[in-house]
Amino acid sequence: MENHLGENNMEEIHQEEVKKEGLDEETSMELEPQQIEEETKEEKTMEEDNVEIQIMDEAFSKQLEEKVIKEEEEKQKSCQPQEMKDVDEEEDDLFKTHEFKSKPSGKSIKASVMAFFSMGDNTQKTDTTLENQELYKFPTNMRERARFIPLRITQPERKMLRLLEAALHVSKYSDKVDQIKLIGKPQRLQEQLKGIASLLNGILIATQPSEKEDYSDVLNTFSQHEDVLQAIFEIGRRYKIMNPDRMRDDYAKLIFILQDITVNSINEELGVSLLRPVETVYRYLERKDLLKILDDELIEIAVSEIIPDNKSKSQIQDEIKRKENAIKVIAKKYSTMNCDEEEIKQCLYSIADNNCYLRYNRDPVVKTIHYLEKYFDPNEAKEPRFSLAINEGNEGSRLSHDHAKQFLFVKQTLVLWNIILENMYQLWILAELDLFDPQHPYEMKNTGQGYHRLQQSPRISLVMHRIVKEMQEKVGNWVGSAQIHLGDHNVPNALVFIDKYTQISRFLGPIVTTLENLEKIGEKNAHVKNYIIKTFGSYEELRMIILTDFFKHAFDGSGADNFYDAGSCIDGRLTSAWNWCSSVDKKEYYPIFQLAGFTGFDGAFA
Repeated sequence: MENHLGENNMEEIHQEEVKKEGLDEETSMELEPQQIEEETKEEKTMEEDNVEIQIMDEAFSKQLEEKVIKEEEEKQKSCQPQEMKDVDEEEDDLFKTHEFKSKPSGKSIKASVMAFFSMGDNTQKTDTTLENQELYKFPTNMRERARFIPLRITQPERKMLRLLEAALHVSKYSDKVDQIKLIGKPQRLQEQLKGIASLLNGILIATQPSEKEDYSDVLNTFSQHEDVLQAIFEIGRRYKIMNPDRMRDDYAKLIFILQDITVNSINEELGVSLLRPVETVYRYLERKDLLKILDDELIEIAVSEIIPDNKSKSQIQDEIKRKENAIKVIAKKYSTMNCDEEEIKQCLYSIADNNCYLRYNRDPVVKTIHYLEKYFDPNEAKEPRFSLAINEGNEGSRLSHDHAKQFLFVKQTLVLWNIILENMYQLWILAELDLFDPQHPYEMKNTGQGYHRLQQSPRISLVMHRIVKEMQEKVGNWVGSAQIHLGDHNVPNALVFIDKYTQISRFLGPIVTTLENLEKIGEKNAHVKNYIIKTFGSYEELRMIILTDFFKHAFDGSGADNFYDAGSCIDGRLTSAWNWCSSVDKKEYYPIFQLAGFTGFDGAFA
């Protein structure tokens, strides 16, 4: 009975559900015609839009490819190099394809590019062509130093800097443009145009008011916003020179974009030049007619750096007061309607930033030279175990030097690095001039470590040869090779040169810090002190062990596949040093480095 009643109940429930479903189906049948009509209209509209977009994309790509191929064919037919022409003189359908809303009016792109090579109003002093010998002289006073000291970034400029960094960070420009399959093909030019145009469009849109709804009037108006674009890219370059540890990934993209936009066909098509001289303290004060500030007797005090080493609290406070008073006196004395006190202070702070830069980058080299001269005799070793002698084939060495010769080789190398780092601002500006020089374009070449932009660097090469020549004349007995690699497979371009020499402080800094803090490390912890005494004998012996190993094997010509790439050449000395750094974790004294706070030689990427 129970089963029978259960079956009847189930049938009743099932019938009720069927009735409900029937009602739902009837209701849905009533609504279906309207919904179907609406959905059909939407689908047709979307299909029409997609077709239109597809047609536009196909037309765009087809016209652009035809244009690029046509240009390449014309270049191949013509044996004579094409001269740079004004965009207005050339009838170009590519502007219509890109829908550029403006071309440069009456302004030659070549003239705009070459304007980059005239820094300041006084061309006699600031001309940066190869013929100007004044450009390659290292500064000896404050006025000469100021010519190569970038002006500190202001707060409004920092907003533009963040915008540029964000745009470069998300850009894949170099990944797309420098592909192996595109090298030497018309499609590479197409990728360059698309990449640069999209980046500039993004920057222009981001600089517009946020309440704006339609940005169509901003897109592709590069020539109309040339001053803004030049200012933004100049801020990025200036910031990087003053802060080598920043923008380590994005700076290369920035350089590659600026390199490519100086190419004849690209800058003519886009109708804009992004090059502008780096704003320096000298150029700024020159425009304000206030260069006399650089000759003021208080300038040295106003830009000095307060270093607390071995000073009492009262001494530090006195130095701070003297510096602040000097800044106030100079700012008040020279302020005018054209240049207020804050602007003058900005210039003084910029020079002070340069002193801070030198302390962080150059001083480790100076201290290393001091350690060499203090702990090692230039003629013979104090003990056999602390001899600097090296033999080819022993422990990876490619050189054979006795103690005296290795001492001189190391000292010459450190003095060379000291000169380079002391004048790095000047060398950096010269490097950018070489990178953006349209007279020396780059070529994509396989250097054995992948494809790189191979480019001659005449300005940097000239300065480096002069440095080596002067050192040879002063020293008399030059040890090793004087070969300078620039524009070859070892150092493809000036960008690689700058990157190599800004890394000196990254490996010398941790070494010097460890050597300076050995006693502090031991005094903080009795177990550490016992470990040092038991393992190495004393703090001084530990210091000698570290220095001996560094001066021997960081300057032994190792680190490359052959003698020409490493050895004793100017570039090879850095290669050997980095090779030593790569094996420091295998040294017996490596725990001491870790106790001193060592985390790595390459620093942080930011």
